[in-house]
Order: sequence, then structure tokens, then C-alpha cells
Amino acid sequence: YSTPQIPGMLLAWVIAASDRYFITHLLGIAETGVYSASYAIASLIDLLAWPVGMVLFPLVSRLWDRKEVARVKTYFRYSMKLFLMLAVPAVGGMFVLARPLLGLLATSEYVPPPLLILTLAAGAVFNGVVLINEYPVYLGNRTRFLPLASLTGAAVNLGINVLLIPRIGILGAAISSLVSFGLLSAIMFTWGRKIVSYDVDFTFIAKVLIAATAMTACLWFIDMDGVSGIITVAVSGVLMYIVFLFGLRAFSKEEISMVRQAITQFKAGLSGVA
Repeated sequence: YSTPQIPGMLLAWVIAASDRYFITHLLGIAETGVYSASYAIASLIDLLAWPVGMVLFPLVSRLWDRKEVARVKTYFRYSMKLFLMLAVPAVGGMFVLARPLLGLLATSEYVPPPLLILTLAAGAVFNGVVLINEYPVYLGNRTRFLPLASLTGAAVNLGINVLLIPRIGILGAAISSLVSFGLLSAIMFTWGRKIVSYDVDFTFIAKVLIAATAMTACLWFIDMDGVSGIITVAVSGVLMYIVFLFGLRAFSKEEISMVRQAITQFKAGLSGVA
């Protein structure tokens, strides 16, 4: 069960880190600095996936052992919805805010082009999808196939790096990450759903994409001046996104009722502690 995960981890490191070696060798250390700063900003999206996974896996493992498959499906369905609802607008927010934010934190030579941030952030979303959909593989005891999936992603990553970095620079490395993580997410998503057979609300995902795109388009035309401007744009983006989601009726009455019940239970828990 555990041994096949070892080469998978090594190959995952190849996908995540090998591009910097190619950039350093082919383009120089300065370009590596720009790419590393951009990658660090885009990787913040991983912070949205890890908390979901840390709560999800122990819970579904217990339910799987109890043969409560219907509840396992429900948790995977809503975990995917929650992650994408948060991660997709985060891509748009990074697209708008990364340049002025890095401009404050570093010198102007480390400020990346917006397309680089957009590509890396989209790849980080796919990486989050991979993380969540690895758990059905663990539940189904199919880990012996994980090295093959990771090897496929690593081979694609290396091939695109060799092909594109000499031609289009660090954007080629970002594209290699996007394509390799996208391929891995497609493999793991298909594989995970085959094992657990959970439903995916594609209509909701489409509405999330529309709302996030509309939010990003609005934010792009707002002037940002210093820290206060960045905070103003970030808060405005969150409010716009929420308004767009409700305007598109992205949430069902059942989901709204579930949220209200969760808030009520949370308040009751706080009152009990007090």
C-alpha cells in the first residue's frame, strides 16, 4: 500500500521543481528568481486545498470502513465544490494583484508578466484537484498505479520544458506546469470518480467560472495605490464574487439551508464554550 507512494512523491517533486533547473541552465539565475517569486505567489492556492484534504481524508476513511458509501460520495462532491468555489476566483485575484503585491515586496526586476501568474495559478488549481482525488485511490487500495500516473505527468513536464523554455522563456515553464498538472488532474479525477462514483455539479462549476471571470474583469480597471489600494481591491473582489454567485443562483435552497444550519451549530458551540 505505501511503497508505490514513494516514487510518486519523487516524481511529483520533478513536476514541481525541475523547471527551475531548466530555467537556470537555459536562461540564467535572474529569470529563475522571477519565476520562483511568481510560483511562490501562485502556490498559495495550495493553502485552499490542504485544509479540505486534512479534514476530508480521516472522515471518509472512517465512513468507508463502515460501508457508508453514500455519505462518502456526498463529502467528495461538496469538497470539490468548496475547493473550486474558493480556488477559481483566487486565480483571478492573483492575476490582478500579483504584480502590485510583488512590486511592494521585491524590486521591479522580479515583477512578472500577468500571463505568467495566470498560468501558474491555473496549474495550482489543477494540483488541488489532484490532491482531493488521490483520496479515493487510497480508499480503494489502488496505490500501485500512482507511480504510473506521476511518471506520465513528469515525462510531459520535462518534455515541454525542453521544448518551450528555449523558445518562449519562463512562460514555457509555466505552461509545462499547467499541462502536467492538468493531465494529472484529469487522470486522478477520472480515476477517483470511478472508485467512489461521486457526482460533480458541472453547472455550478460553470457559474463559478463566469462569476470569477466577471470579478476579474471588474478589478482589472481599478487603480491600486500602495497597500491600502491592494486591500481595497481584494475586499471589493470578494464582495463582487459573492454578488455574482448569488446573481447566477449558484447555490440551491438545500445548500443555503445547510450553511445556515452549520452557522447555527457553530454559534451554539461557541455559546457552550463560553
